[in-house]
Amino acid sequence: MEFLLFVFGVFTFGVAWRARNEARQARQIAIELQRELNALRHGAQQSQAPATRAAAAPSSASPTTSKMSTAHSTSPVASTEPATASATKAAGVTATAASIEGVGATAATQAARAAPPKIPPRRPQPVADTPQWLLAAKAWLFGGNLVAKLGLLILFIGVSFLLRYTAARVAVPIEFRLAGIVLADLALLAWGWRIRSTRPAISLPVQGAALAVLMLVTFGAFRIYHLIPSSLAFGLLLVLTVFTCLLAMLQDAMWLAIFGIVGGFAAPILASSGSGSHIALFTYYALLNAGVFTLALLRAWRPLNVLGFTFTFTIATAWGVLRYAPENYLSVQLFLLLFFAFYVTIPLAYARRQVVQLKNYVDGTLIFGTPMLGFGLQFTLVRDIPFAVAYSALALGLLYITLAVALRKRQQYALLSDAYLALAVVFGTLAIPFALDGRWTSAAWALEGAGIVWMGLRQQRKLAWTFGLLVQVGAWVSFFIGTGDHWFGNASSVFERPLLGALMIVAAALFSSWALKQQQPERGSLAYVAYRLMLVCTALWWFGIAASDLALWLASQEIAWTSCTYAALLAATAVISVIGARTLNWPGLRWFASTVWVALVLISPPLLIALYVEPLPNTPIWLAYAALWFSSEWLLRAWPAQGWTLSGFVLRLLHAIRTFGPWLMIWPVAGHWITHWLSGNAADDWSTSASWSRFIPSWLMMAVIAWLMQRSRSDVWPTAPLAAWYQRYLLPLACGWATLLVAAWNLTQDGAMLPLPYLPLLNPLDLSTCFVVLLLIAMQRLQPRMPPLWFIGLFGYCWFNLALLRTVSHYLSVPYAFDDLFASQFVQAMLSLVWSVTALLLMRYAARHTLRRLWIVGACLLALVVAKLFLVDLSNIGGVERIVSFLGVGALMVGIGYLAPYPSQTEHA
Repeated sequence: MEFLLFVFGVFTFGVAWRARNEARQARQIAIELQRELNALRHGAQQSQAPATRAAAAPSSASPTTSKMSTAHSTSPVASTEPATASATKAAGVTATAASIEGVGATAATQAARAAPPKIPPRRPQPVADTPQWLLAAKAWLFGGNLVAKLGLLILFIGVSFLLRYTAARVAVPIEFRLAGIVLADLALLAWGWRIRSTRPAISLPVQGAALAVLMLVTFGAFRIYHLIPSSLAFGLLLVLTVFTCLLAMLQDAMWLAIFGIVGGFAAPILASSGSGSHIALFTYYALLNAGVFTLALLRAWRPLNVLGFTFTFTIATAWGVLRYAPENYLSVQLFLLLFFAFYVTIPLAYARRQVVQLKNYVDGTLIFGTPMLGFGLQFTLVRDIPFAVAYSALALGLLYITLAVALRKRQQYALLSDAYLALAVVFGTLAIPFALDGRWTSAAWALEGAGIVWMGLRQQRKLAWTFGLLVQVGAWVSFFIGTGDHWFGNASSVFERPLLGALMIVAAALFSSWALKQQQPERGSLAYVAYRLMLVCTALWWFGIAASDLALWLASQEIAWTSCTYAALLAATAVISVIGARTLNWPGLRWFASTVWVALVLISPPLLIALYVEPLPNTPIWLAYAALWFSSEWLLRAWPAQGWTLSGFVLRLLHAIRTFGPWLMIWPVAGHWITHWLSGNAADDWSTSASWSRFIPSWLMMAVIAWLMQRSRSDVWPTAPLAAWYQRYLLPLACGWATLLVAAWNLTQDGAMLPLPYLPLLNPLDLSTCFVVLLLIAMQRLQPRMPPLWFIGLFGYCWFNLALLRTVSHYLSVPYAFDDLFASQFVQAMLSLVWSVTALLLMRYAARHTLRRLWIVGACLLALVVAKLFLVDLSNIGGVERIVSFLGVGALMVGIGYLAPYPSQTEHA
C-alpha cells in the first residue's frame, strides 16, 4: 500500500511537470504568433495611406467635379460637403473605364513602392496530440492553487492512514480518556470563570472543583497509569498551584488561595517517587513561600500565612527526622535561613496593611513561633559544632533588636516592636552562657570607656571624657596581657581567639573618635589631638590585630588563604570607609581606603609572575588581587566625586596597575579556576560536571565581548582610543569564535546538566547558544555587514531544531546521535510539522508583504518537507507518527494555499 502511494505521488508529480513544460511551449508559440500578427497589421496600415492619397487627387481634378463646384458656388458652406460627396459618387459611376484603370494603376504602383517587403507566414510546428487525461490533469493542477491541492493529496493519504490505524485498534487508550476529562474540565473551569460576576456563589466552588479534578488527573496520570514522569507531574502541579493562587487574587477569594497552597504543598508528596533531591524539594517550597509572601503583601489573609508556616516547618521537621544526614548540612542550613526570613518578614508585610494585634492567634504564631521553631531546628543542626549555638542566638538577638529599633519610631507598630525587643533580650541572654569567659573583661572595659567618653562630651566634662580615654588605654594593656598564648593558637572557635575582643576594642576606639569629632575641636587642642590619636589607634587595631586574626581564623591558618582573606577585608574596609566618610561627613575615614592601593602595588608583581608559571597553586593570590583591583577601581571613581585629590604620580601609577593587570590574567585564570573548582568539589556520581566547566567560562567570555561592544560604542575605557578597531576586527572575530564553538557543541552535546534535570532552553547549551545569537544581533547593529541578517536567522532556526532534538533525546530516551534520531519516527514527524509551520509563517508573511524571495524560501522548505514525507516518513508502516506527519503537513499545506498565495506584485525593497 505504501509503495503504491509513493508511486502515485511520483506519477502525479511527473504529470504535473510534463503539463507545465507543454503549457510553457504553447505560451511561447502564442507570443510569437501575436508578434507576427502585429507586424502584419502595421505593414497593412502603411500600404493603405499612399493609395488613399492617390485616389483623392484625380477625383478633385475631373470636369464634373469642377462644374458641380461652379454650379454650387453660391450655396451655403454647410451644404458643400454633401454636394461634393454626391458629385464624387456620380463621377465614379459615369467615369470611363480608361480613367478608372489609369487611376488604379497609379495607386497600385505607389502602394507597391511604399509597402514593406512581405513577411512569409510562420509554419506551425507540428504538435503531438495531447491525451485528454493529460489535459485534465494539467487543468486540475494549474487551474487553481498547487500548494493547496498537494496539501489535500497529502491530507487524504494521512486520513487513510488514520482510518487504517483506528480500524486496527478499537479500544480508546487511557491517554485519550484522560485528555477528554481534561478538556471537559477546562470547559467547566472556563464556565466557572465566566459566571464569576453573575453567580459568585457557584463560580468559586466550580473553579475549585475543576482545579481539583486537574490535580487529580495529573496525580492519576503519574501514580496510577504511569503516563508521565515525576518531574513533569511535579511541574504540572506547580503550574496548577500558581494558577489557582492567581485566580484567588483576581477574585479576592481567600479559600481558593488556601486550596491552591494546600495543593502546592501536597504536590511533592503526591508526585514523590522516593528518590528525589532535598534541594529540589526545598527549592519548590521556597517558591511557594515566596508566593505566600506576595499574597501577604497584597491581601490580609491570616489563615493563609499560618497554613504556609505550618506546612513549611512541619514538612521540614519531618524530613529532618527521617532523611537528614550530616553531609546535607550546608544546603539545609541555607534553606532554614531562607524559610526563617520568609516568616519573619510576612508579619511585617501584613502589618503594612493592618495594625498588628499581638493577642491575635495568627500573628502570635508567626511572631513567636517562627524564632522558637527556627532556633530549635538550628540547635539540632549545629549542636555538635563548638559555639555554633552561641553564634545563632547572638545573630537572632541582633536581628530582633534591629527590627525593634526600626519599628520603634512608628506608633502603629509599638506592640510589634515590644515583641521584637523581648525576643532580642531572650536570644541575647541565651548567647552569653554558650560563649563568654573572663578574657572578655578587657573588651568590656573598652566599651565602658567609650560610653564614658560619650557621656563626658555630652555633659561638657573634660575630666570625664579624658578618664574614658584612659580607661580604654588600660583596656588595651589588659587585653594584651589577658590574651597570652591565644595569639598564635590553633583555636577553631572564634570565642577562643582574640578576634571578638579586638573587634570590640576597635568599635570602642572608633566610636570615641567619632564622638570627639562631633565636638568640632580646634586644631592643636587636646580634643583634636585625642581625636586624631583615637582614629590612628582604630586603624592600628583593625588592620594590625582584628583583620589579621579574622583572616587567620577564616582561612584556617593557611598562609595563602589568609592573604586572600586579608585582601578581601582590606577591600571591604576601603568601600565602607569611603561610604562612611561621605555619609557621616567624616573625611578622616577616607584614609582607611589608602591601604588598598598599597596592597595592590605589592601583590601585582608576584601574581603576574605566578600566573604563567603555576596558576592553580596560586589561586588565593589572584583572588586577593581581584578583591583589591575591584575595590581600587571603585575608589578611583568615588574619590574625585567627593572633591578629594591625589598626586599625579600616584594616580598614573594606579591607572597603570589596574589596567595592565586584568588583561594579563582574566582569560587564562577564568577557565583554569572554574575547571579546578568544579573538579575538586564535584561528587563522584556527577558525571557531567566537566560540561559545566566548559559552559561557564564561555559565558564569562561572551559577557566580556558584550561589555566590550557596549564600551566601544561610547569610545571609553577600556576600548578607547581603539574603539573602531575593536568594532571592525576584534569583536567580529570574537563573535565568530563563539559561534563556531557553540555550533560544534550543538552538534555533539545533548545539553545534559546532571545532577539537575534537563530543561529545554534552560540548560547550559541552549543558554550558551542564546547568548551567541544575542551577540550576533548586537554585532550586526554595531557593524551591519557582519554578520548578515539571513545568517543570524538561519543560525537561530538551526538552533531551534537542534533544541527540539535534544528535548526529544532526553524526554523520550533517544540517544543524541544522528543514526538514532534519524531512525526515530517521532523525530521525523516532529520535524515535518515544525518545518511545515515554519513554511506557513514565512509564506504568509511574504504573501502579505509581497516578498517573492522569502516566499520562495518557504516554498523550498515546504518542498523539502514533501520529499521527506515520501522518502522517510512513509517507511514507518502502521505508526502513529506517520499519520500525524501526513495529517499535519497536509492541513498546513491547505492553509498555505489559502492564506499565502504566490505574491503577484513586484517585490518591495
